Amino acid sequence: MPPHPDIRWTLLCFVLVSEICSCLHHYYFIEEEKTWLEAKKHCEQNDAVLATVNNQQNVTQLLETVGDGFEGNVWIGLNVTFTEWRWSLNNGSATFTHWGTGEPNNYNGPELCVSTYHGLWNDYPCSIKNFFLCYDNSNKIGGTNISPDRYLYVSESLSWHEAQAYCRKHHTDLASIQSEEEYEVVKNKVPSGHVLAIGLHRELSDNWSDGVQRKFRNWLPGHPSLKSGSCVTTLINRENPGKWIENSCNKKFPFICRKDEKQVRLHLKLQLKSTADLNDPAVKDGLLRLMEEKLNLNLNTTGIKIAWMKKHDHEISHKEEKTDKNSGGSERTCNKQPNKWKGG
Repeated sequence: MPPHPDIRWTLLCFVLVSEICSCLHHYYFIEEEKTWLEAKKHCEQNDAVLATVNNQQNVTQLLETVGDGFEGNVWIGLNVTFTEWRWSLNNGSATFTHWGTGEPNNYNGPELCVSTYHGLWNDYPCSIKNFFLCYDNSNKIGGTNISPDRYLYVSESLSWHEAQAYCRKHHTDLASIQSEEEYEVVKNKVPSGHVLAIGLHRELSDNWSDGVQRKFRNWLPGHPSLKSGSCVTTLINRENPGKWIENSCNKKFPFICRKDEKQVRLHLKLQLKSTADLNDPAVKDGLLRLMEEKLNLNLNTTGIKIAWMKKHDHEISHKEEKTDKNSGGSERTCNKQPNKWKGG
């Protein structure tokens, strides 16, 4: 259908004055059971990603997406791994270790820090407070780099990160043990029967399906331990709704995909040679069709849909005071808001 007959175009000019974008997350529940990788692939084949979670509001959205009548595990787009063990001092890799029997074992959930007891090493949650051992590499202490005087026993109960901060402030860092010789020196500095934190630690690495790093976590207490796998489901039940637990990636569960619809608010300047009233319904419809055609043509898509957004005075345009003398017409500004933007 041609545009309104009162519109005779000499120039259709889109001038972007300002833009406000909000990308809305839409979740879709897929009841078919798949492995984590199969679920991830299914979402990607449908221009989506396996569900990501940014905040508690997203947790609520996921629960609402699944709805009533289902209880169990549902894949989301997260898998978790541990980084390698590293020393706080110079971030050095742990090429030498002296673990106790069965350690490290994540006995109390994610155990990311290390203590020594009777010369053997044990992983433990970093929040637990222990005495600790500092290392001082300053010139005020003589001898070699692994002289006993460089290792300082601190009888103050601190969490691992607090102990690290203390050692870095007052000495050099938490003690590292990177050779058999150094191990023997440290072993002799630890009083019998005492547990001391040392500088060995690791971190959890969150790997989201869209590659974005997120700080938000919603783990069920005690998780992740990574004993049962590294891929993550959200729980759909009354006891722990929306909480996360890890599972074997080869297990099959339903899953949730996330697809974004981009909403953009544009303030545009439209220059045309016409005496038509841009607030006339027929004229507005004609302009929308022409702008949709132009945008879809330029972006090689058919998915862009646009709609007028009324201003506070219930009009979608106003006439500028300035007159375009060259064209003999009026210059007007228009606001438009795509309510769906699936392409480009």
